[in-house]
Formats: sequence, structure tokens, C-alpha cells
Amino acid sequence: MAGYKRVSDYAEFKGRSERYHEIVPLEYTERYCSVYRALHRNGRRPLDMKEVVLLLDDYLIRWGGMTRVFGSHSSDELRSNLLRTLAGQTQRMTSLEEKSIDRVSFTDLANIEELFDIVANVRFKSKSGLRTRRLAATATGKMLHMLIPECCVIWDQKVVRDVQGYDDDAKGYRQYIEDKRSELLAVTRNKSIAKIEAEHAGYLRSVGITKPYEPITKMLDEVNYQV
Repeated sequence: MAGYKRVSDYAEFKGRSERYHEIVPLEYTERYCSVYRALHRNGRRPLDMKEVVLLLDDYLIRWGGMTRVFGSHSSDELRSNLLRTLAGQTQRMTSLEEKSIDRVSFTDLANIEELFDIVANVRFKSKSGLRTRRLAATATGKMLHMLIPECCVIWDQKVVRDVQGYDDDAKGYRQYIEDKRSELLAVTRNKSIAKIEAEHAGYLRSVGITKPYEPITKMLDEVNYQV
């Protein structure tokens, strides 16, 4: 955790999250909220191809800034491989959707670790078409966050892994989730997650986000940016 100071109470947590939004363009947050609503408005079910394209193109590439990895849009090969992979993990994902990050068990953490490893190894051709790539750590963390926002947190390489010393693999991600759970427990001593999320939505409305929603796990990523 070298170079990173954990938040120790709600006031610090709220302050860091709001400062993050002071430096991030409004359209960036609007896109995140739009994708989140689109993927979760119909309840729990396996994704279809339209939702996979939304996840890859609108979220990972346009919101997540991963054009360098995927190009301006995802390939048919990647879409098909990801859809097939996620379909095979429906039961595991459904079990995790019923949890929240403050209540994940040892079994849940093991499932997150295994799911991370499976998704990270989804293969696709590089932009040049000359070599095969895999989703790898940053894209996988972003994807799991949007798919299972109750308990998965985004982790950026420069802001999180390089600063806080996590390995770029499934075990490193599991440790990160455990650490974020511990950090959240300090924040929620005197305020519930539901209350924190509601107050944050009110703040986002006050700065111009029309239909705000960011889960607590998104805020846990925002506080990594010590601005």
C-alpha cells in the first residue's frame, strides 16, 4: 500500500470522491451512468450480444479510454469470445450479484479470483491482426466492476497497481478487493452504504448529471485518485 493513504472516515471518503468529479468532465460521468442503467435496468440475466457491444465499445473503449488496446471499436471475434465466456460463468456471476463488497465471504473472494482469471484470458486479435492478445488486468477489472458492481472495483495500473503494489493477476485483484472492503468498513461505521450512495447521487445532480447513479464500488475507485 506504499504511496496510498486509505480513507479513515466518511468525511474523507466523501471529499475525495467529490474532488475526483471536479477534475473529470461531466460527459465522462454521464456515459458511465448511462451504460450502468442500460446493463442493469432489466434485472439479472445473461448478457446478449447487444449488451456485450455496449460493455466493450461504450464502456471499455469510449468511457475507459482503451482505444490503444482495442481500436475504435471491438472486433466480432472479441465480442463472440466474451459472450461465450460470460455465458459459461452465469451461475458464478449470479451468486456474486447477491452480495455486497462489505459482506463478501471467503468463498465469494475465491469466486471473484477465479472469474477474474477466466475473463482476463479471453483472447482476441490485436489491432494490426498480427498477434493474439488477452483482456488482461485493467480491462478485466473494469469489466467485472460493470458486470458485478455490488462487489467488484475498478483498478487502474498507474493509479492503483503501480502505486499500491498489487500484482497484475487474479490473486492481486482478490487482495485489492479485500483491502477495499476493509477501507469501506471504516467509512460505514456511522453511515449505511445506501445512505452514502443516495447522498452521492444528490451531489452528482448538483453538478449537472441528469440521471446519476454510481454504486459504492465506483466511489471506492474514485478515492484512489488522491487529488
